Amino acid sequence: MLQKRSSVSSTNISKRSFRRVKAALHQARSFVKLIPFLAVLIIFLFFGAKALTIQKINCRVNGRVCPREVEGILWHLSGDSYFKINRRELHWAIKQIFPLDELKYNFSYPNTLEVSITGVQEAYPIASYQVPQLPNLSLDMYGSSSESAQWSRPVPEIESFAIDLEWISQKLWENGSLTTDVSSESGFIKHIFTSIPSENHISSMYKIIALSYRYLENPKIYILDDRIFLSQENLPDIIIYVDSPLTNVESSLQSLDYLVTIKKDIRVLNLSFKHPILK
Repeated sequence: MLQKRSSVSSTNISKRSFRRVKAALHQARSFVKLIPFLAVLIIFLFFGAKALTIQKINCRVNGRVCPREVEGILWHLSGDSYFKINRRELHWAIKQIFPLDELKYNFSYPNTLEVSITGVQEAYPIASYQVPQLPNLSLDMYGSSSESAQWSRPVPEIESFAIDLEWISQKLWENGSLTTDVSSESGFIKHIFTSIPSENHISSMYKIIALSYRYLENPKIYILDDRIFLSQENLPDIIIYVDSPLTNVESSLQSLDYLVTIKKDIRVLNLSFKHPILK
């Protein structure tokens, strides 16, 4: 009886081993059949990824060529796959230097990323100086004095004050933003302030500067907290308060040729009011 059981057990083990071998051979045959398909898939993925690799970037802001600062951010996408773009991170990075309203992008052949940005109007490059105290202008101290010799034109005094100060390059935007300007081009505008102004204040500065460029020829512009000083050759120094009504400012700027003839040896024109003040 013991020998019979042993023989049956050996037979069962042999059958199970045969089934395992048969199943393994079947799996091997199935895998061999998949090899051509897998090879085609790998080749497709390889060339597909290569076809979607970014090699060229076309960028437009408000229909015009992107600023160099934005192009610098997009340049880092070169060589990456289109599908690796993180929209949220890209939007955040651009917004640090350009106050955009909308960001769109798509891929076109051959290997080109098309980027379209809608944003605010062109920014003004400025040199920003944050100081503990503003300069003491002789105009403020003696401007109301009958002794005109006691005070000087304010712009040369501001220039002398700022000459040794450290500054950072920024861009001033219409929507009230101040962003870092990586180009380090300060232009003709110097902003001297004791505390960072509000967005409304910056927006008002932008609008007055825009008017100044419209009616003056490349003026030098100095912003001291709530006052804007303009300087142009053959004209008195011009003062405009940041919160001045724009209609009054524009009307006065249009009348400059007449205003400078009203009084002899004018040093300062204050255009902050409906009726300009001449000193």
